[in-house]
Amino acid sequence: MSGVSKWANVNLQLDYYPCAQFAGLHLANALGLYAKRGIEVTLLPPPGAGGDEPEQIIKQQRALDLAGRGIPSFMPTIAVGSVEQNVLIPAMARGVGVKAFGTIFQRSPLALGALPGTALSSLKDLAGKKVGMQMVGLELMTSLIASTAFESRADAPTIVAVTRQNKIEALLSGEVAAIQIFDCMESIELQERLGREVSVLSLDSLAQTAGGGGPLPLGYSQVLFATRAALQASIARKALGAFMEASQEGWLACAKDKAAATDAILADREAMGFGKASGGFPYQQQTEKETRLTLDGCLPYVISGEGPVGSIDAGVWQAASMAMASYGYASRPVALSSSLDSTIWPAAGSVNKALASHVTAGKEGWLAVVGEMRAEASRRAKALECRTGRLPTLAVVCVGNPDAARDTLQACAACGIKSET
Repeated sequence: MSGVSKWANVNLQLDYYPCAQFAGLHLANALGLYAKRGIEVTLLPPPGAGGDEPEQIIKQQRALDLAGRGIPSFMPTIAVGSVEQNVLIPAMARGVGVKAFGTIFQRSPLALGALPGTALSSLKDLAGKKVGMQMVGLELMTSLIASTAFESRADAPTIVAVTRQNKIEALLSGEVAAIQIFDCMESIELQERLGREVSVLSLDSLAQTAGGGGPLPLGYSQVLFATRAALQASIARKALGAFMEASQEGWLACAKDKAAATDAILADREAMGFGKASGGFPYQQQTEKETRLTLDGCLPYVISGEGPVGSIDAGVWQAASMAMASYGYASRPVALSSSLDSTIWPAAGSVNKALASHVTAGKEGWLAVVGEMRAEASRRAKALECRTGRLPTLAVVCVGNPDAARDTLQACAACGIKSET
């Protein structure tokens, strides 16, 4: 497509079936954005019930390395996983050797969903009732219930373990009063098929107002991670940086052409053996309309403002991690240096950090700063265009130096920013 020879592979283990949660990756593959950078990205369907994604990636990378196709090889394959921060941090606390380097969602869409007409403004509305939670949410719901002041212990909801495959049937049959959902996914599917808006309680909002030990922020969602050993290899770091750059381009393309994004999702879903919905509530199946509607629901979680798409703010990350430890949700605090590698993909504020590191490096250092500032300005301009449909405009006032005005206009044009003097 671009004449770039392949030099690395990325195997991305999805933690859910091919859908709008991964739209930017599906479209990036369809458009050849990964191949353009010399990497081949393979999206793998989710194994098992979930909740053990970090352990799965350790096993996958070890198998690749032993087979001679992993990091030591001439054309390495890097195993990458995606999972919630509230699953990843407890795994790290248990000693699982993985590390985050990027994300898909900037905040958690985890929620409880109940049938239309159900009162659901707090956990107290579920007093004495059953709540269906998947394996990845069992510990979280236990912590949230423990932090809620019920009149008596007997009033606390009972947690029932459900799976991706049976949770909606459990809700429809009355076995449980509410189930774990993503408010950008299952709530939309349920509303579309029931013809009425379902009741939704955001777990992120609920956790932010948790009592006892203070807020329990859930942090990021669909966090991208690899083994710590893999992230020490320069070729793997280079490949993952290229992967993040192409993925950002894919997400921005999704926002501009949702029809193409929907087609890419449906094509990958069929290629992986998942069919279209024909009625009822079969797991892993959606109609084309539902795919498009959930894409609309997911995009605000992905393209949300500060920093490049997929970036992680270290402060937000660590605040959530420490809160999980203080609640006992994670068995111990996990050091930021052990849980997050923020050098592979720039985070919000990365230009300021670059300025600090280059300021004493002479002319070459300042040129590097200018280049990084232009790249950051360009990313932010594209993100704003996707959210608002227009590019930012900069008004420049120059007094007594027309050359400065000309140079500024050229710099703005290079970044995709409209300017006027």
